[in-house]
Parts: sequence; structure tokens; C-alpha cells
Amino acid sequence: MPVTTPFKNVHIIFNPNSTSDSLAMAKQFSKGATAAFPEVPVTLIETQHAGHAEELAYAITRDNIAPLIVSVSGDGGYHELVNGALHATDEGLGQPFCGVLPGGNANDHYRHVYKRPLLVALEDAQPTALDVLAITNGQTVRYAHSYAGLGITPQVAMELNKHSLSTYREIILCIQSFRKFRPFELLHQNKTQKLDSLIVSNIEAMAKVITLDETSDPTDGLFELIIWPHGSKLQLLKILLQSALGKPPRPEKSKLLEFRTTKPLPMQLDGEIIQLSADTDVVIKLAPAKLVTFL
Repeated sequence: MPVTTPFKNVHIIFNPNSTSDSLAMAKQFSKGATAAFPEVPVTLIETQHAGHAEELAYAITRDNIAPLIVSVSGDGGYHELVNGALHATDEGLGQPFCGVLPGGNANDHYRHVYKRPLLVALEDAQPTALDVLAITNGQTVRYAHSYAGLGITPQVAMELNKHSLSTYREIILCIQSFRKFRPFELLHQNKTQKLDSLIVSNIEAMAKVITLDETSDPTDGLFELIIWPHGSKLQLLKILLQSALGKPPRPEKSKLLEFRTTKPLPMQLDGEIIQLSADTDVVIKLAPAKLVTFL
């Protein structure tokens, strides 16, 4: 007996130049989805350039009724998909379902949010609405499915996600990144603050080994706010290694963070880098139950 699904069509987006075999993963998922849902059309789409997944997700949401859009990618590819789908939703163009398969170097979202294979979750046909982060930078709004960060923590996470290493080598890489790092300044609560790291997170860990908060829940209506004030190199190294060993400082819980840049700053959203201009107001809000998926 066919399974009744809330989604009416499936679109699988993959990067043919991925470091993993995303094409094979996409084909395998397509075959499984076709067998499980024979009445639902399934389409494979390969990306052609950076940012293409965002364009595709926007167009799919606009042009289809109740689509399921799946990214075979790492966190960065899924970041593009989520932004395309949610911006189309914001414009009233549709309501998509989204999902990700771990087809990249960095698969933090899949690793820490998904409880079972996506195809198995789809067969239960019970969607889950996840919170996301909405980052307003001047007039631009970007969404992050997992984290937004400034400073050393996301910098180390990006380096770790480029490699498959032993715990010893991961710690060595943390130390190397730490040596190159310089603190940054921003205006927060009417004060100029010098910081080593600022993370707004919706998942429990980054880059496999950097624990943020083991109690993190992407459905609880709160995000984790982790701020490391600038300190000595020894203090920073201690906190960084504690986080790498699963014993991070306790974060705050919040729904809103506002600050103003004093200089141009790189900011990482799910591992993707955006540039914040100097003297720009940045607002990070929790957007509750905005990303609908299957877990």
C-alpha cells in the first residue's frame, strides 16, 4: 500500500565536484525514494556553480506544491538550500520540506540533528519543524541552520572540517590555528568589547570535536550564546582544548543578540564566510519552527 506523504515531489540537489561521491549518494537516495514513494516524482539536479543550490531551492519552492528538497552536501551546501527555500517562503511563494544527506567535508548538522537515515524518516511521514538563526546584516537577511560565529572557534572548526584526523592531530591543528589568531572588537550593550570568540549555535557541537552545548535542542525556541572575552594566550588555549575534549564553558540561552561592528569582520554561517562591513548593526534572532524536515 503506497505511503501517503505530506510532500508531493522530491528534488535532490548535489555537487558533482564534491570531495565525497555525492553523485552515487544522490542516485542511491533517488532509487530508494522512488521505490518507497512510487507515486511521487523524483528529480536529480546537479549544481553548476557556487550559490546555485540557493537559486535552485528558491525556484523549486516557487514552482512546485509541497516540494521536498534534499541537499547531498556538507553544511555549506545545505546552508545554500535553506536560504533559497526560506527566502521563497518569506515571500509567500510556497512551503517546502528540506533535508540533507552527508555529502561533504563538514556534516555537523546531519551528525548532530538527524537521528536516523533520512529515507527511513520520510517513510514515517511525520515532519519536524526546526528553529533556525536569522542574521540581519544591514539590509540583508541570511539564515543559518546550525551556527553563526566570529573569531577563533569557527576558524578552528573550518580547519578541522577540511581533514579526517586522529584526536591527537585534531588537537595539534587547534594549537596551530590558535597561534595565528588575533582577537576582534565589536560594540555590544553600548560597550566596546574585545573578544576571542562569539558563537550563536543551534546544535551541540562543531567539527566533530568542538563541543558547544550538549543540551542544545533545535526545537526548544532558544539558541546557545557562547562568548569568550579576550584573554591571555594560555587562557584561550585552555578553553579551546576543553571544548575539543567535550568540556566547554556553560553557554547562555537566548533568542536575540545585537551588536555593531567597528571594523570589517569575517563571519561564518554554517561554515560559509560572509563579510560584515565596518559600523554595521547586526541582529541575530531565533526563527522558531521555520525549517520543516524529517528526523
